[in-house]
Order: sequence, then structure tokens, then C-alpha cells
Amino acid sequence: MPARFSFRTSIHPPAPVIPAKVSRLDRATDVEQWFLLDTGADRSIVPVELKNQLDLEEIERRIFEGLNGQRVSLPIVRLRLSIQGCRPLVLDAAVGAADSDPILGRDVSDLFRLTIDGPSQILNIE
Repeated sequence: MPARFSFRTSIHPPAPVIPAKVSRLDRATDVEQWFLLDTGADRSIVPVELKNQLDLEEIERRIFEGLNGQRVSLPIVRLRLSIQGCRPLVLDAAVGAADSDPILGRDVSDLFRLTIDGPSQILNIE
């Protein structure tokens, strides 16, 4: 049975968002976070505030290139990601700037079968 999520209509245009629980690998305490699904992003991103809140350890740095061609070095953190109705994942996510939107990229979306129904504003994950 697929997990079903509604688009967030408070952003324009409406977009699929996914509620998930994020935690350190070595702790049971988790934080609920909404992630924007971005199938154009290579890597998932968490805001620096979430990194600090969970005290996630930087495991490495990687160079990323944005749409404007600018290259930037970002820290990578390892975390546990639990999406309702799906098996928990261990994820190496980039850390974005303060107040950045949490993003689930293709490193996560390619692990699932996604059905994005734009007219109905529904995302199914299985």
C-alpha cells in the first residue's frame, strides 16, 4: 500500500512535500521535518538548524554545483530518515544554509516508486 501525501498549496506552484522523522544513527530521539521533493536535486539537503538541533556529525565535505554554475563546498552528515509507510533509511545529506528548505533529492527518490499526480496534487510513494 503506497504512502500518500498532499502537495503543499502555500507555495507557488504547489509542490509535493513529505513529512519525515530525522534522527542520529546512535540515538532514538527524532525530529519531525517536512521535506520538499526535488527530483532535479542530486542530493538531499537539511538546513544547518536541523544539523545543530540533532548534533549531527560532519562526515566529509563535497563540492556541489548550483544551477548558476557556482561551485560550493558543503558538509555532509549521516542521519536516519523515516518516511511514514516506508522503511527507514540511512542517508548522507548535505547541510544547507540557515533557513534553507529541507529537500529530498534523487538520492532518496530513486529508492522508491513515485507517482506524482499534479492535477490532484497527490504524491504516492511505494
